Amino acid sequence: MNNTEEKLTNTAEESLTNITQNSSVDHEDNDIAAGNDEEKHKEKKKFTVKKKLAIIGAGIIAYTAITSAYIAFLLPPKIERVQDGIIRNAYDDTLKRTDEGFLLSQYAKTEEAKESLEKSLGDVDIDSLDDDVLYDLMRLANCYCHEPEEHLLPAIKYANKELGFDDSLYDKIVSTETSMNPQSEKNDKYSVEWINDTEVGLTVLYKQID
Repeated sequence: MNNTEEKLTNTAEESLTNITQNSSVDHEDNDIAAGNDEEKHKEKKKFTVKKKLAIIGAGIIAYTAITSAYIAFLLPPKIERVQDGIIRNAYDDTLKRTDEGFLLSQYAKTEEAKESLEKSLGDVDIDSLDDDVLYDLMRLANCYCHEPEEHLLPAIKYANKELGFDDSLYDKIVSTETSMNPQSEKNDKYSVEWINDTEVGLTVLYKQID
């Protein structure tokens, strides 16, 4: 082989080597680019899923808030629902509704008793009677709760629980002596006042705090 042929052969080999190397580099570059594209696609997919979950979560929170507000708007105040519960539990003979709340007593039904007594007593002015006389007439007419253990005391316990008072309040109320002054207690939403009167026994008044 002469010098010219040898040079041509070397040149051809170098060219082939360069082509092979460049081809390998191109393949590597293509693989890297493909890998980058796949990674970007995965990241984009993750972001899309997170975005959808965030939208769904926000929708659930908004729906819950709207539903709760709607229910709260439709429901009567808690203190009124407690009164309805007292009636459902057949303790209504101890209940008297007031502008600010309600009263529990053996003689809660004074207005109903007055109407009944006016019909039976004719010309007697019921409003002019002293309280002790009125209570005597109510007892005679059976217009009072004559079984406080079965009606009044359970009603007090029920009201205390529903209005968020501690269980110890019931013990305080039922242990109040007739010689004691009016007692009171309150939580962040409601107040309760009670007295044990020698004539009418326990009288408990519940009010909503403004």
